[in-house]
Amino acid sequence: MGPLFGGSLETTANLASLARELQEVEAEAFEVRPLVPAMLELYLDLHCHPESSGQEERTAARVDAALDRTGFAVTSGVGGHGVVGRLRNGGGPVVLLRAELDALLYGSAVGSSSTSRR
Repeated sequence: MGPLFGGSLETTANLASLARELQEVEAEAFEVRPLVPAMLELYLDLHCHPESSGQEERTAARVDAALDRTGFAVTSGVGGHGVVGRLRNGGGPVVLLRAELDALLYGSAVGSSSTSRR
């Protein structure tokens, strides 16, 4: 019986190559962990300072700064307060993420760490 339960040497080489690529992706994925505290701080800050549609100046500035610190090429002022972050990672599949920056103003539990300060 050949390598990997009857597979050819070529199949085994392809699987080995794929395994190396997956290890590289895993190594890159773990680089996100150091960003988690800053991401949580940004999330809580934005939640504490909601801005209505068309008034997201502070929110856009915070998102712009966070993307810039993380290595994205940032374009601000898109359609008003819109922010575009572009991260190049070579050829291959492209991922697009879109998020709303405005908030619906409503009350939240008083005294929680994410209570609106507006």
